[in-house]
Amino acid sequence: MDKSLAKLENASRMLAEVRDAGDAHRLMAKASAAEHYARKAKLGEDAITYAHAIKIDAEVLLGGFLKETEKNQGAKGIGKSAVPDGNRTLPPTLEELGVTKKLSAEAQALHTISEEQPEQVEAIARAQR
Repeated sequence: MDKSLAKLENASRMLAEVRDAGDAHRLMAKASAAEHYARKAKLGEDAITYAHAIKIDAEVLLGGFLKETEKNQGAKGIGKSAVPDGNRTLPPTLEELGVTKKLSAEAQALHTISEEQPEQVEAIARAQR
């Protein structure tokens, strides 16, 4: 069995362990790889659906983290004003997280939909497959 598919067996634990946008993005990547593997290895519709569901759940989490996280403002001003204080660090940029602007927008929209109309998330997930 493929490593990424084996890790999906503990999906609830993995989803519960997601602490930030980076974790959510990595879980999305693992679930996407497992979904691809399940298709190629013809493991059945249940395995494919399971992997896809984990990917969608991770994307909803990613959207929530991105919405709540302070935006990275970049360098403000010139000289000392552009450098953060020693105790303060800038939040990571989308690029540092490996997240495209398109994925960021989609994940945040999916998170909003999951809060307002949770039943719609399943329909969106089916449409993406």
